[in-house]
Amino acid sequence: MRGQQRNARGPERTSVPSLVRFSTSSLPAADRVAYFQDMLARTLTGCNSSSLEQADLSVDVNFLTGQDVCLGITRSTSLRNHRDRSCLSDQDDDFLLLSVLSGTGRIEHREQRVTLQRGSGVLTRLSDTIDTHWPDARLMVLRLRRPALRNVDADRAAGLDLARSRPLMHLLHAYGRAVMRDALNGEPIDPLAERHMTELVEALCARSVDEAEQAARPAIGAARVAAMRETIARDHARPMLSMRDVAAAVGISERAGHLAFEAAELGFTEELHAVRLDRACERLAAGGERVIDVAFAVGFSDSSHFHRLFKRRFGMTPSEYRSAHRSRR
Repeated sequence: MRGQQRNARGPERTSVPSLVRFSTSSLPAADRVAYFQDMLARTLTGCNSSSLEQADLSVDVNFLTGQDVCLGITRSTSLRNHRDRSCLSDQDDDFLLLSVLSGTGRIEHREQRVTLQRGSGVLTRLSDTIDTHWPDARLMVLRLRRPALRNVDADRAAGLDLARSRPLMHLLHAYGRAVMRDALNGEPIDPLAERHMTELVEALCARSVDEAEQAARPAIGAARVAAMRETIARDHARPMLSMRDVAAAVGISERAGHLAFEAAELGFTEELHAVRLDRACERLAAGGERVIDVAFAVGFSDSSHFHRLFKRRFGMTPSEYRSAHRSRR
């Protein structure tokens, strides 16, 4: 999409599907830059793209479009993005948050050069000139309409490294990944999720901790739940995994963890059991393991307890479930 075809409201929502999955891996190296730029780069970041030092560009992107927020999660290798006034309409007034999930990168903005590492990020205006270098990094990119950032002075925060608010950035990353997982499972981005992401960005831009907490109180609760569920999914196989462990991984107290789950009408034990049982189903369907070994592998320390929970949820024993899937092969 060409810059001069944009309107003052930011990305043209009707011209971009709500979810785009894009990879350069199947393209000839010579075609990757042009195809990536035409498909996505200008829509999401308002940039012209090129490869670094004649190296082969590689980009994998999941890109989700909402009413006020565009969310992208990307793995970029040897990517350079450059934006100046020639890329966009003078009326385009969106903001762009570039944050690093893993790896490193560099951004040149307002005659300053900032090195970005995991957990750091920079907010820019689409009317600003920037130059970014991503040798090998996983990024979360949020494009937000200016009217959505109504509770903070986002212009004041533009260009600053937001790593000083690393716990909030961690929550934003966890929440953004959760929103993207839902989208990949067929659920469109909803207005509440957009508002939560916007509130978290407002908190990152706030002048003080009190102002940040006030700006993002509902969003922080939702993001804490997303981060804790992500931790449970990652660490479910630990037999003694507790709410204290999960809450500590998110940087909050055990009580705060329970309160966040209660506000979301969830329970820690129920969530942990659900994840373990889902993983058990995957292993049973794959075959090759004894039922008792599957139970221990997914975190249960008592095989009888595993059998009871499994039958209560699925209406059959683990052995029956495995046999049913074996007969379908």
